[in-house]
Amino acid sequence: MVWLLGSGTAGADISGDMSSVFSKAWIVPDVSGGIAVQWRLFPSNSLTAPYNFYVDRAESAGEWSRLNTGSPVVDDTVYVDTEAPLTHLVTLPDAWYRVVLMQGVTEYESDPITGIGAVSASDWRLVREAVKSQARLISNFTGIPGWLFRRRHLGEHCTLCWDSQLERTANTQCTGCYGTGFTGGFYTGFSFPLLRQKISPLMKDETVMEGFVSNRDMVATSQAVPQVLPEDVWMHGVTGDHYAVKAADVKSAYRGLPVLFELRLSRLDDNDRRRLLAPTGYTAPEVFS
Repeated sequence: MVWLLGSGTAGADISGDMSSVFSKAWIVPDVSGGIAVQWRLFPSNSLTAPYNFYVDRAESAGEWSRLNTGSPVVDDTVYVDTEAPLTHLVTLPDAWYRVVLMQGVTEYESDPITGIGAVSASDWRLVREAVKSQARLISNFTGIPGWLFRRRHLGEHCTLCWDSQLERTANTQCTGCYGTGFTGGFYTGFSFPLLRQKISPLMKDETVMEGFVSNRDMVATSQAVPQVLPEDVWMHGVTGDHYAVKAADVKSAYRGLPVLFELRLSRLDDNDRRRLLAPTGYTAPEVFS
């Protein structure tokens, strides 16, 4: 991952198990003006749900300070530090982060991550401004309104379809998990506009509604936080169409920090249960059958 920022030894205490659980963690400017901390775990049968994550922040000469005491990130892998000191937001001089997974009485720590040695203070400021300006462009001017439903990769296995012997779901159209194998299937959807890039020349236009053309496949640009992953689902805010994310790659980066992602999406078939995903209070123009 080119946007994985530096890891090393901060002045704060970083003792503990840091490599057997976390596969990677990284930081990137968020559109809110804060600092987004994101992470991934190695697949492991030794870990059990729920997955409670805490995020700590420190300066190179200071102690770790827990940012979400009493409010762990549960079964998710992103946290936005909106209370970072102005010096961290502007110059990132000595900002270090780590993620701590709590499993009963056992703590697993990620490697400490930072921008020190990866980007200069001026580069960090440029990336922050680029992230915010691109987000404004997509949200307010040229973007297509919609909602993102991020697929669950952690949590309790679905009691309706999970085959514990085969370690997979036995029903891709499960009513309890939409075929993901995890209870609930997807996180609650949130507003997430996309900027359309192009449409697959192999697919014809199918539906026109309120000036928008509905197509089977499309390529679009998204903001960097949260990182969109394959198997996430995006819902068109006007047509009500649902698209599965097939691929997500960095489209634009500066000094290794991602600013924009390019997504390749494919519209879901009419009988796909994931078409039931919708934000609270939304009435789709087409009735699911």
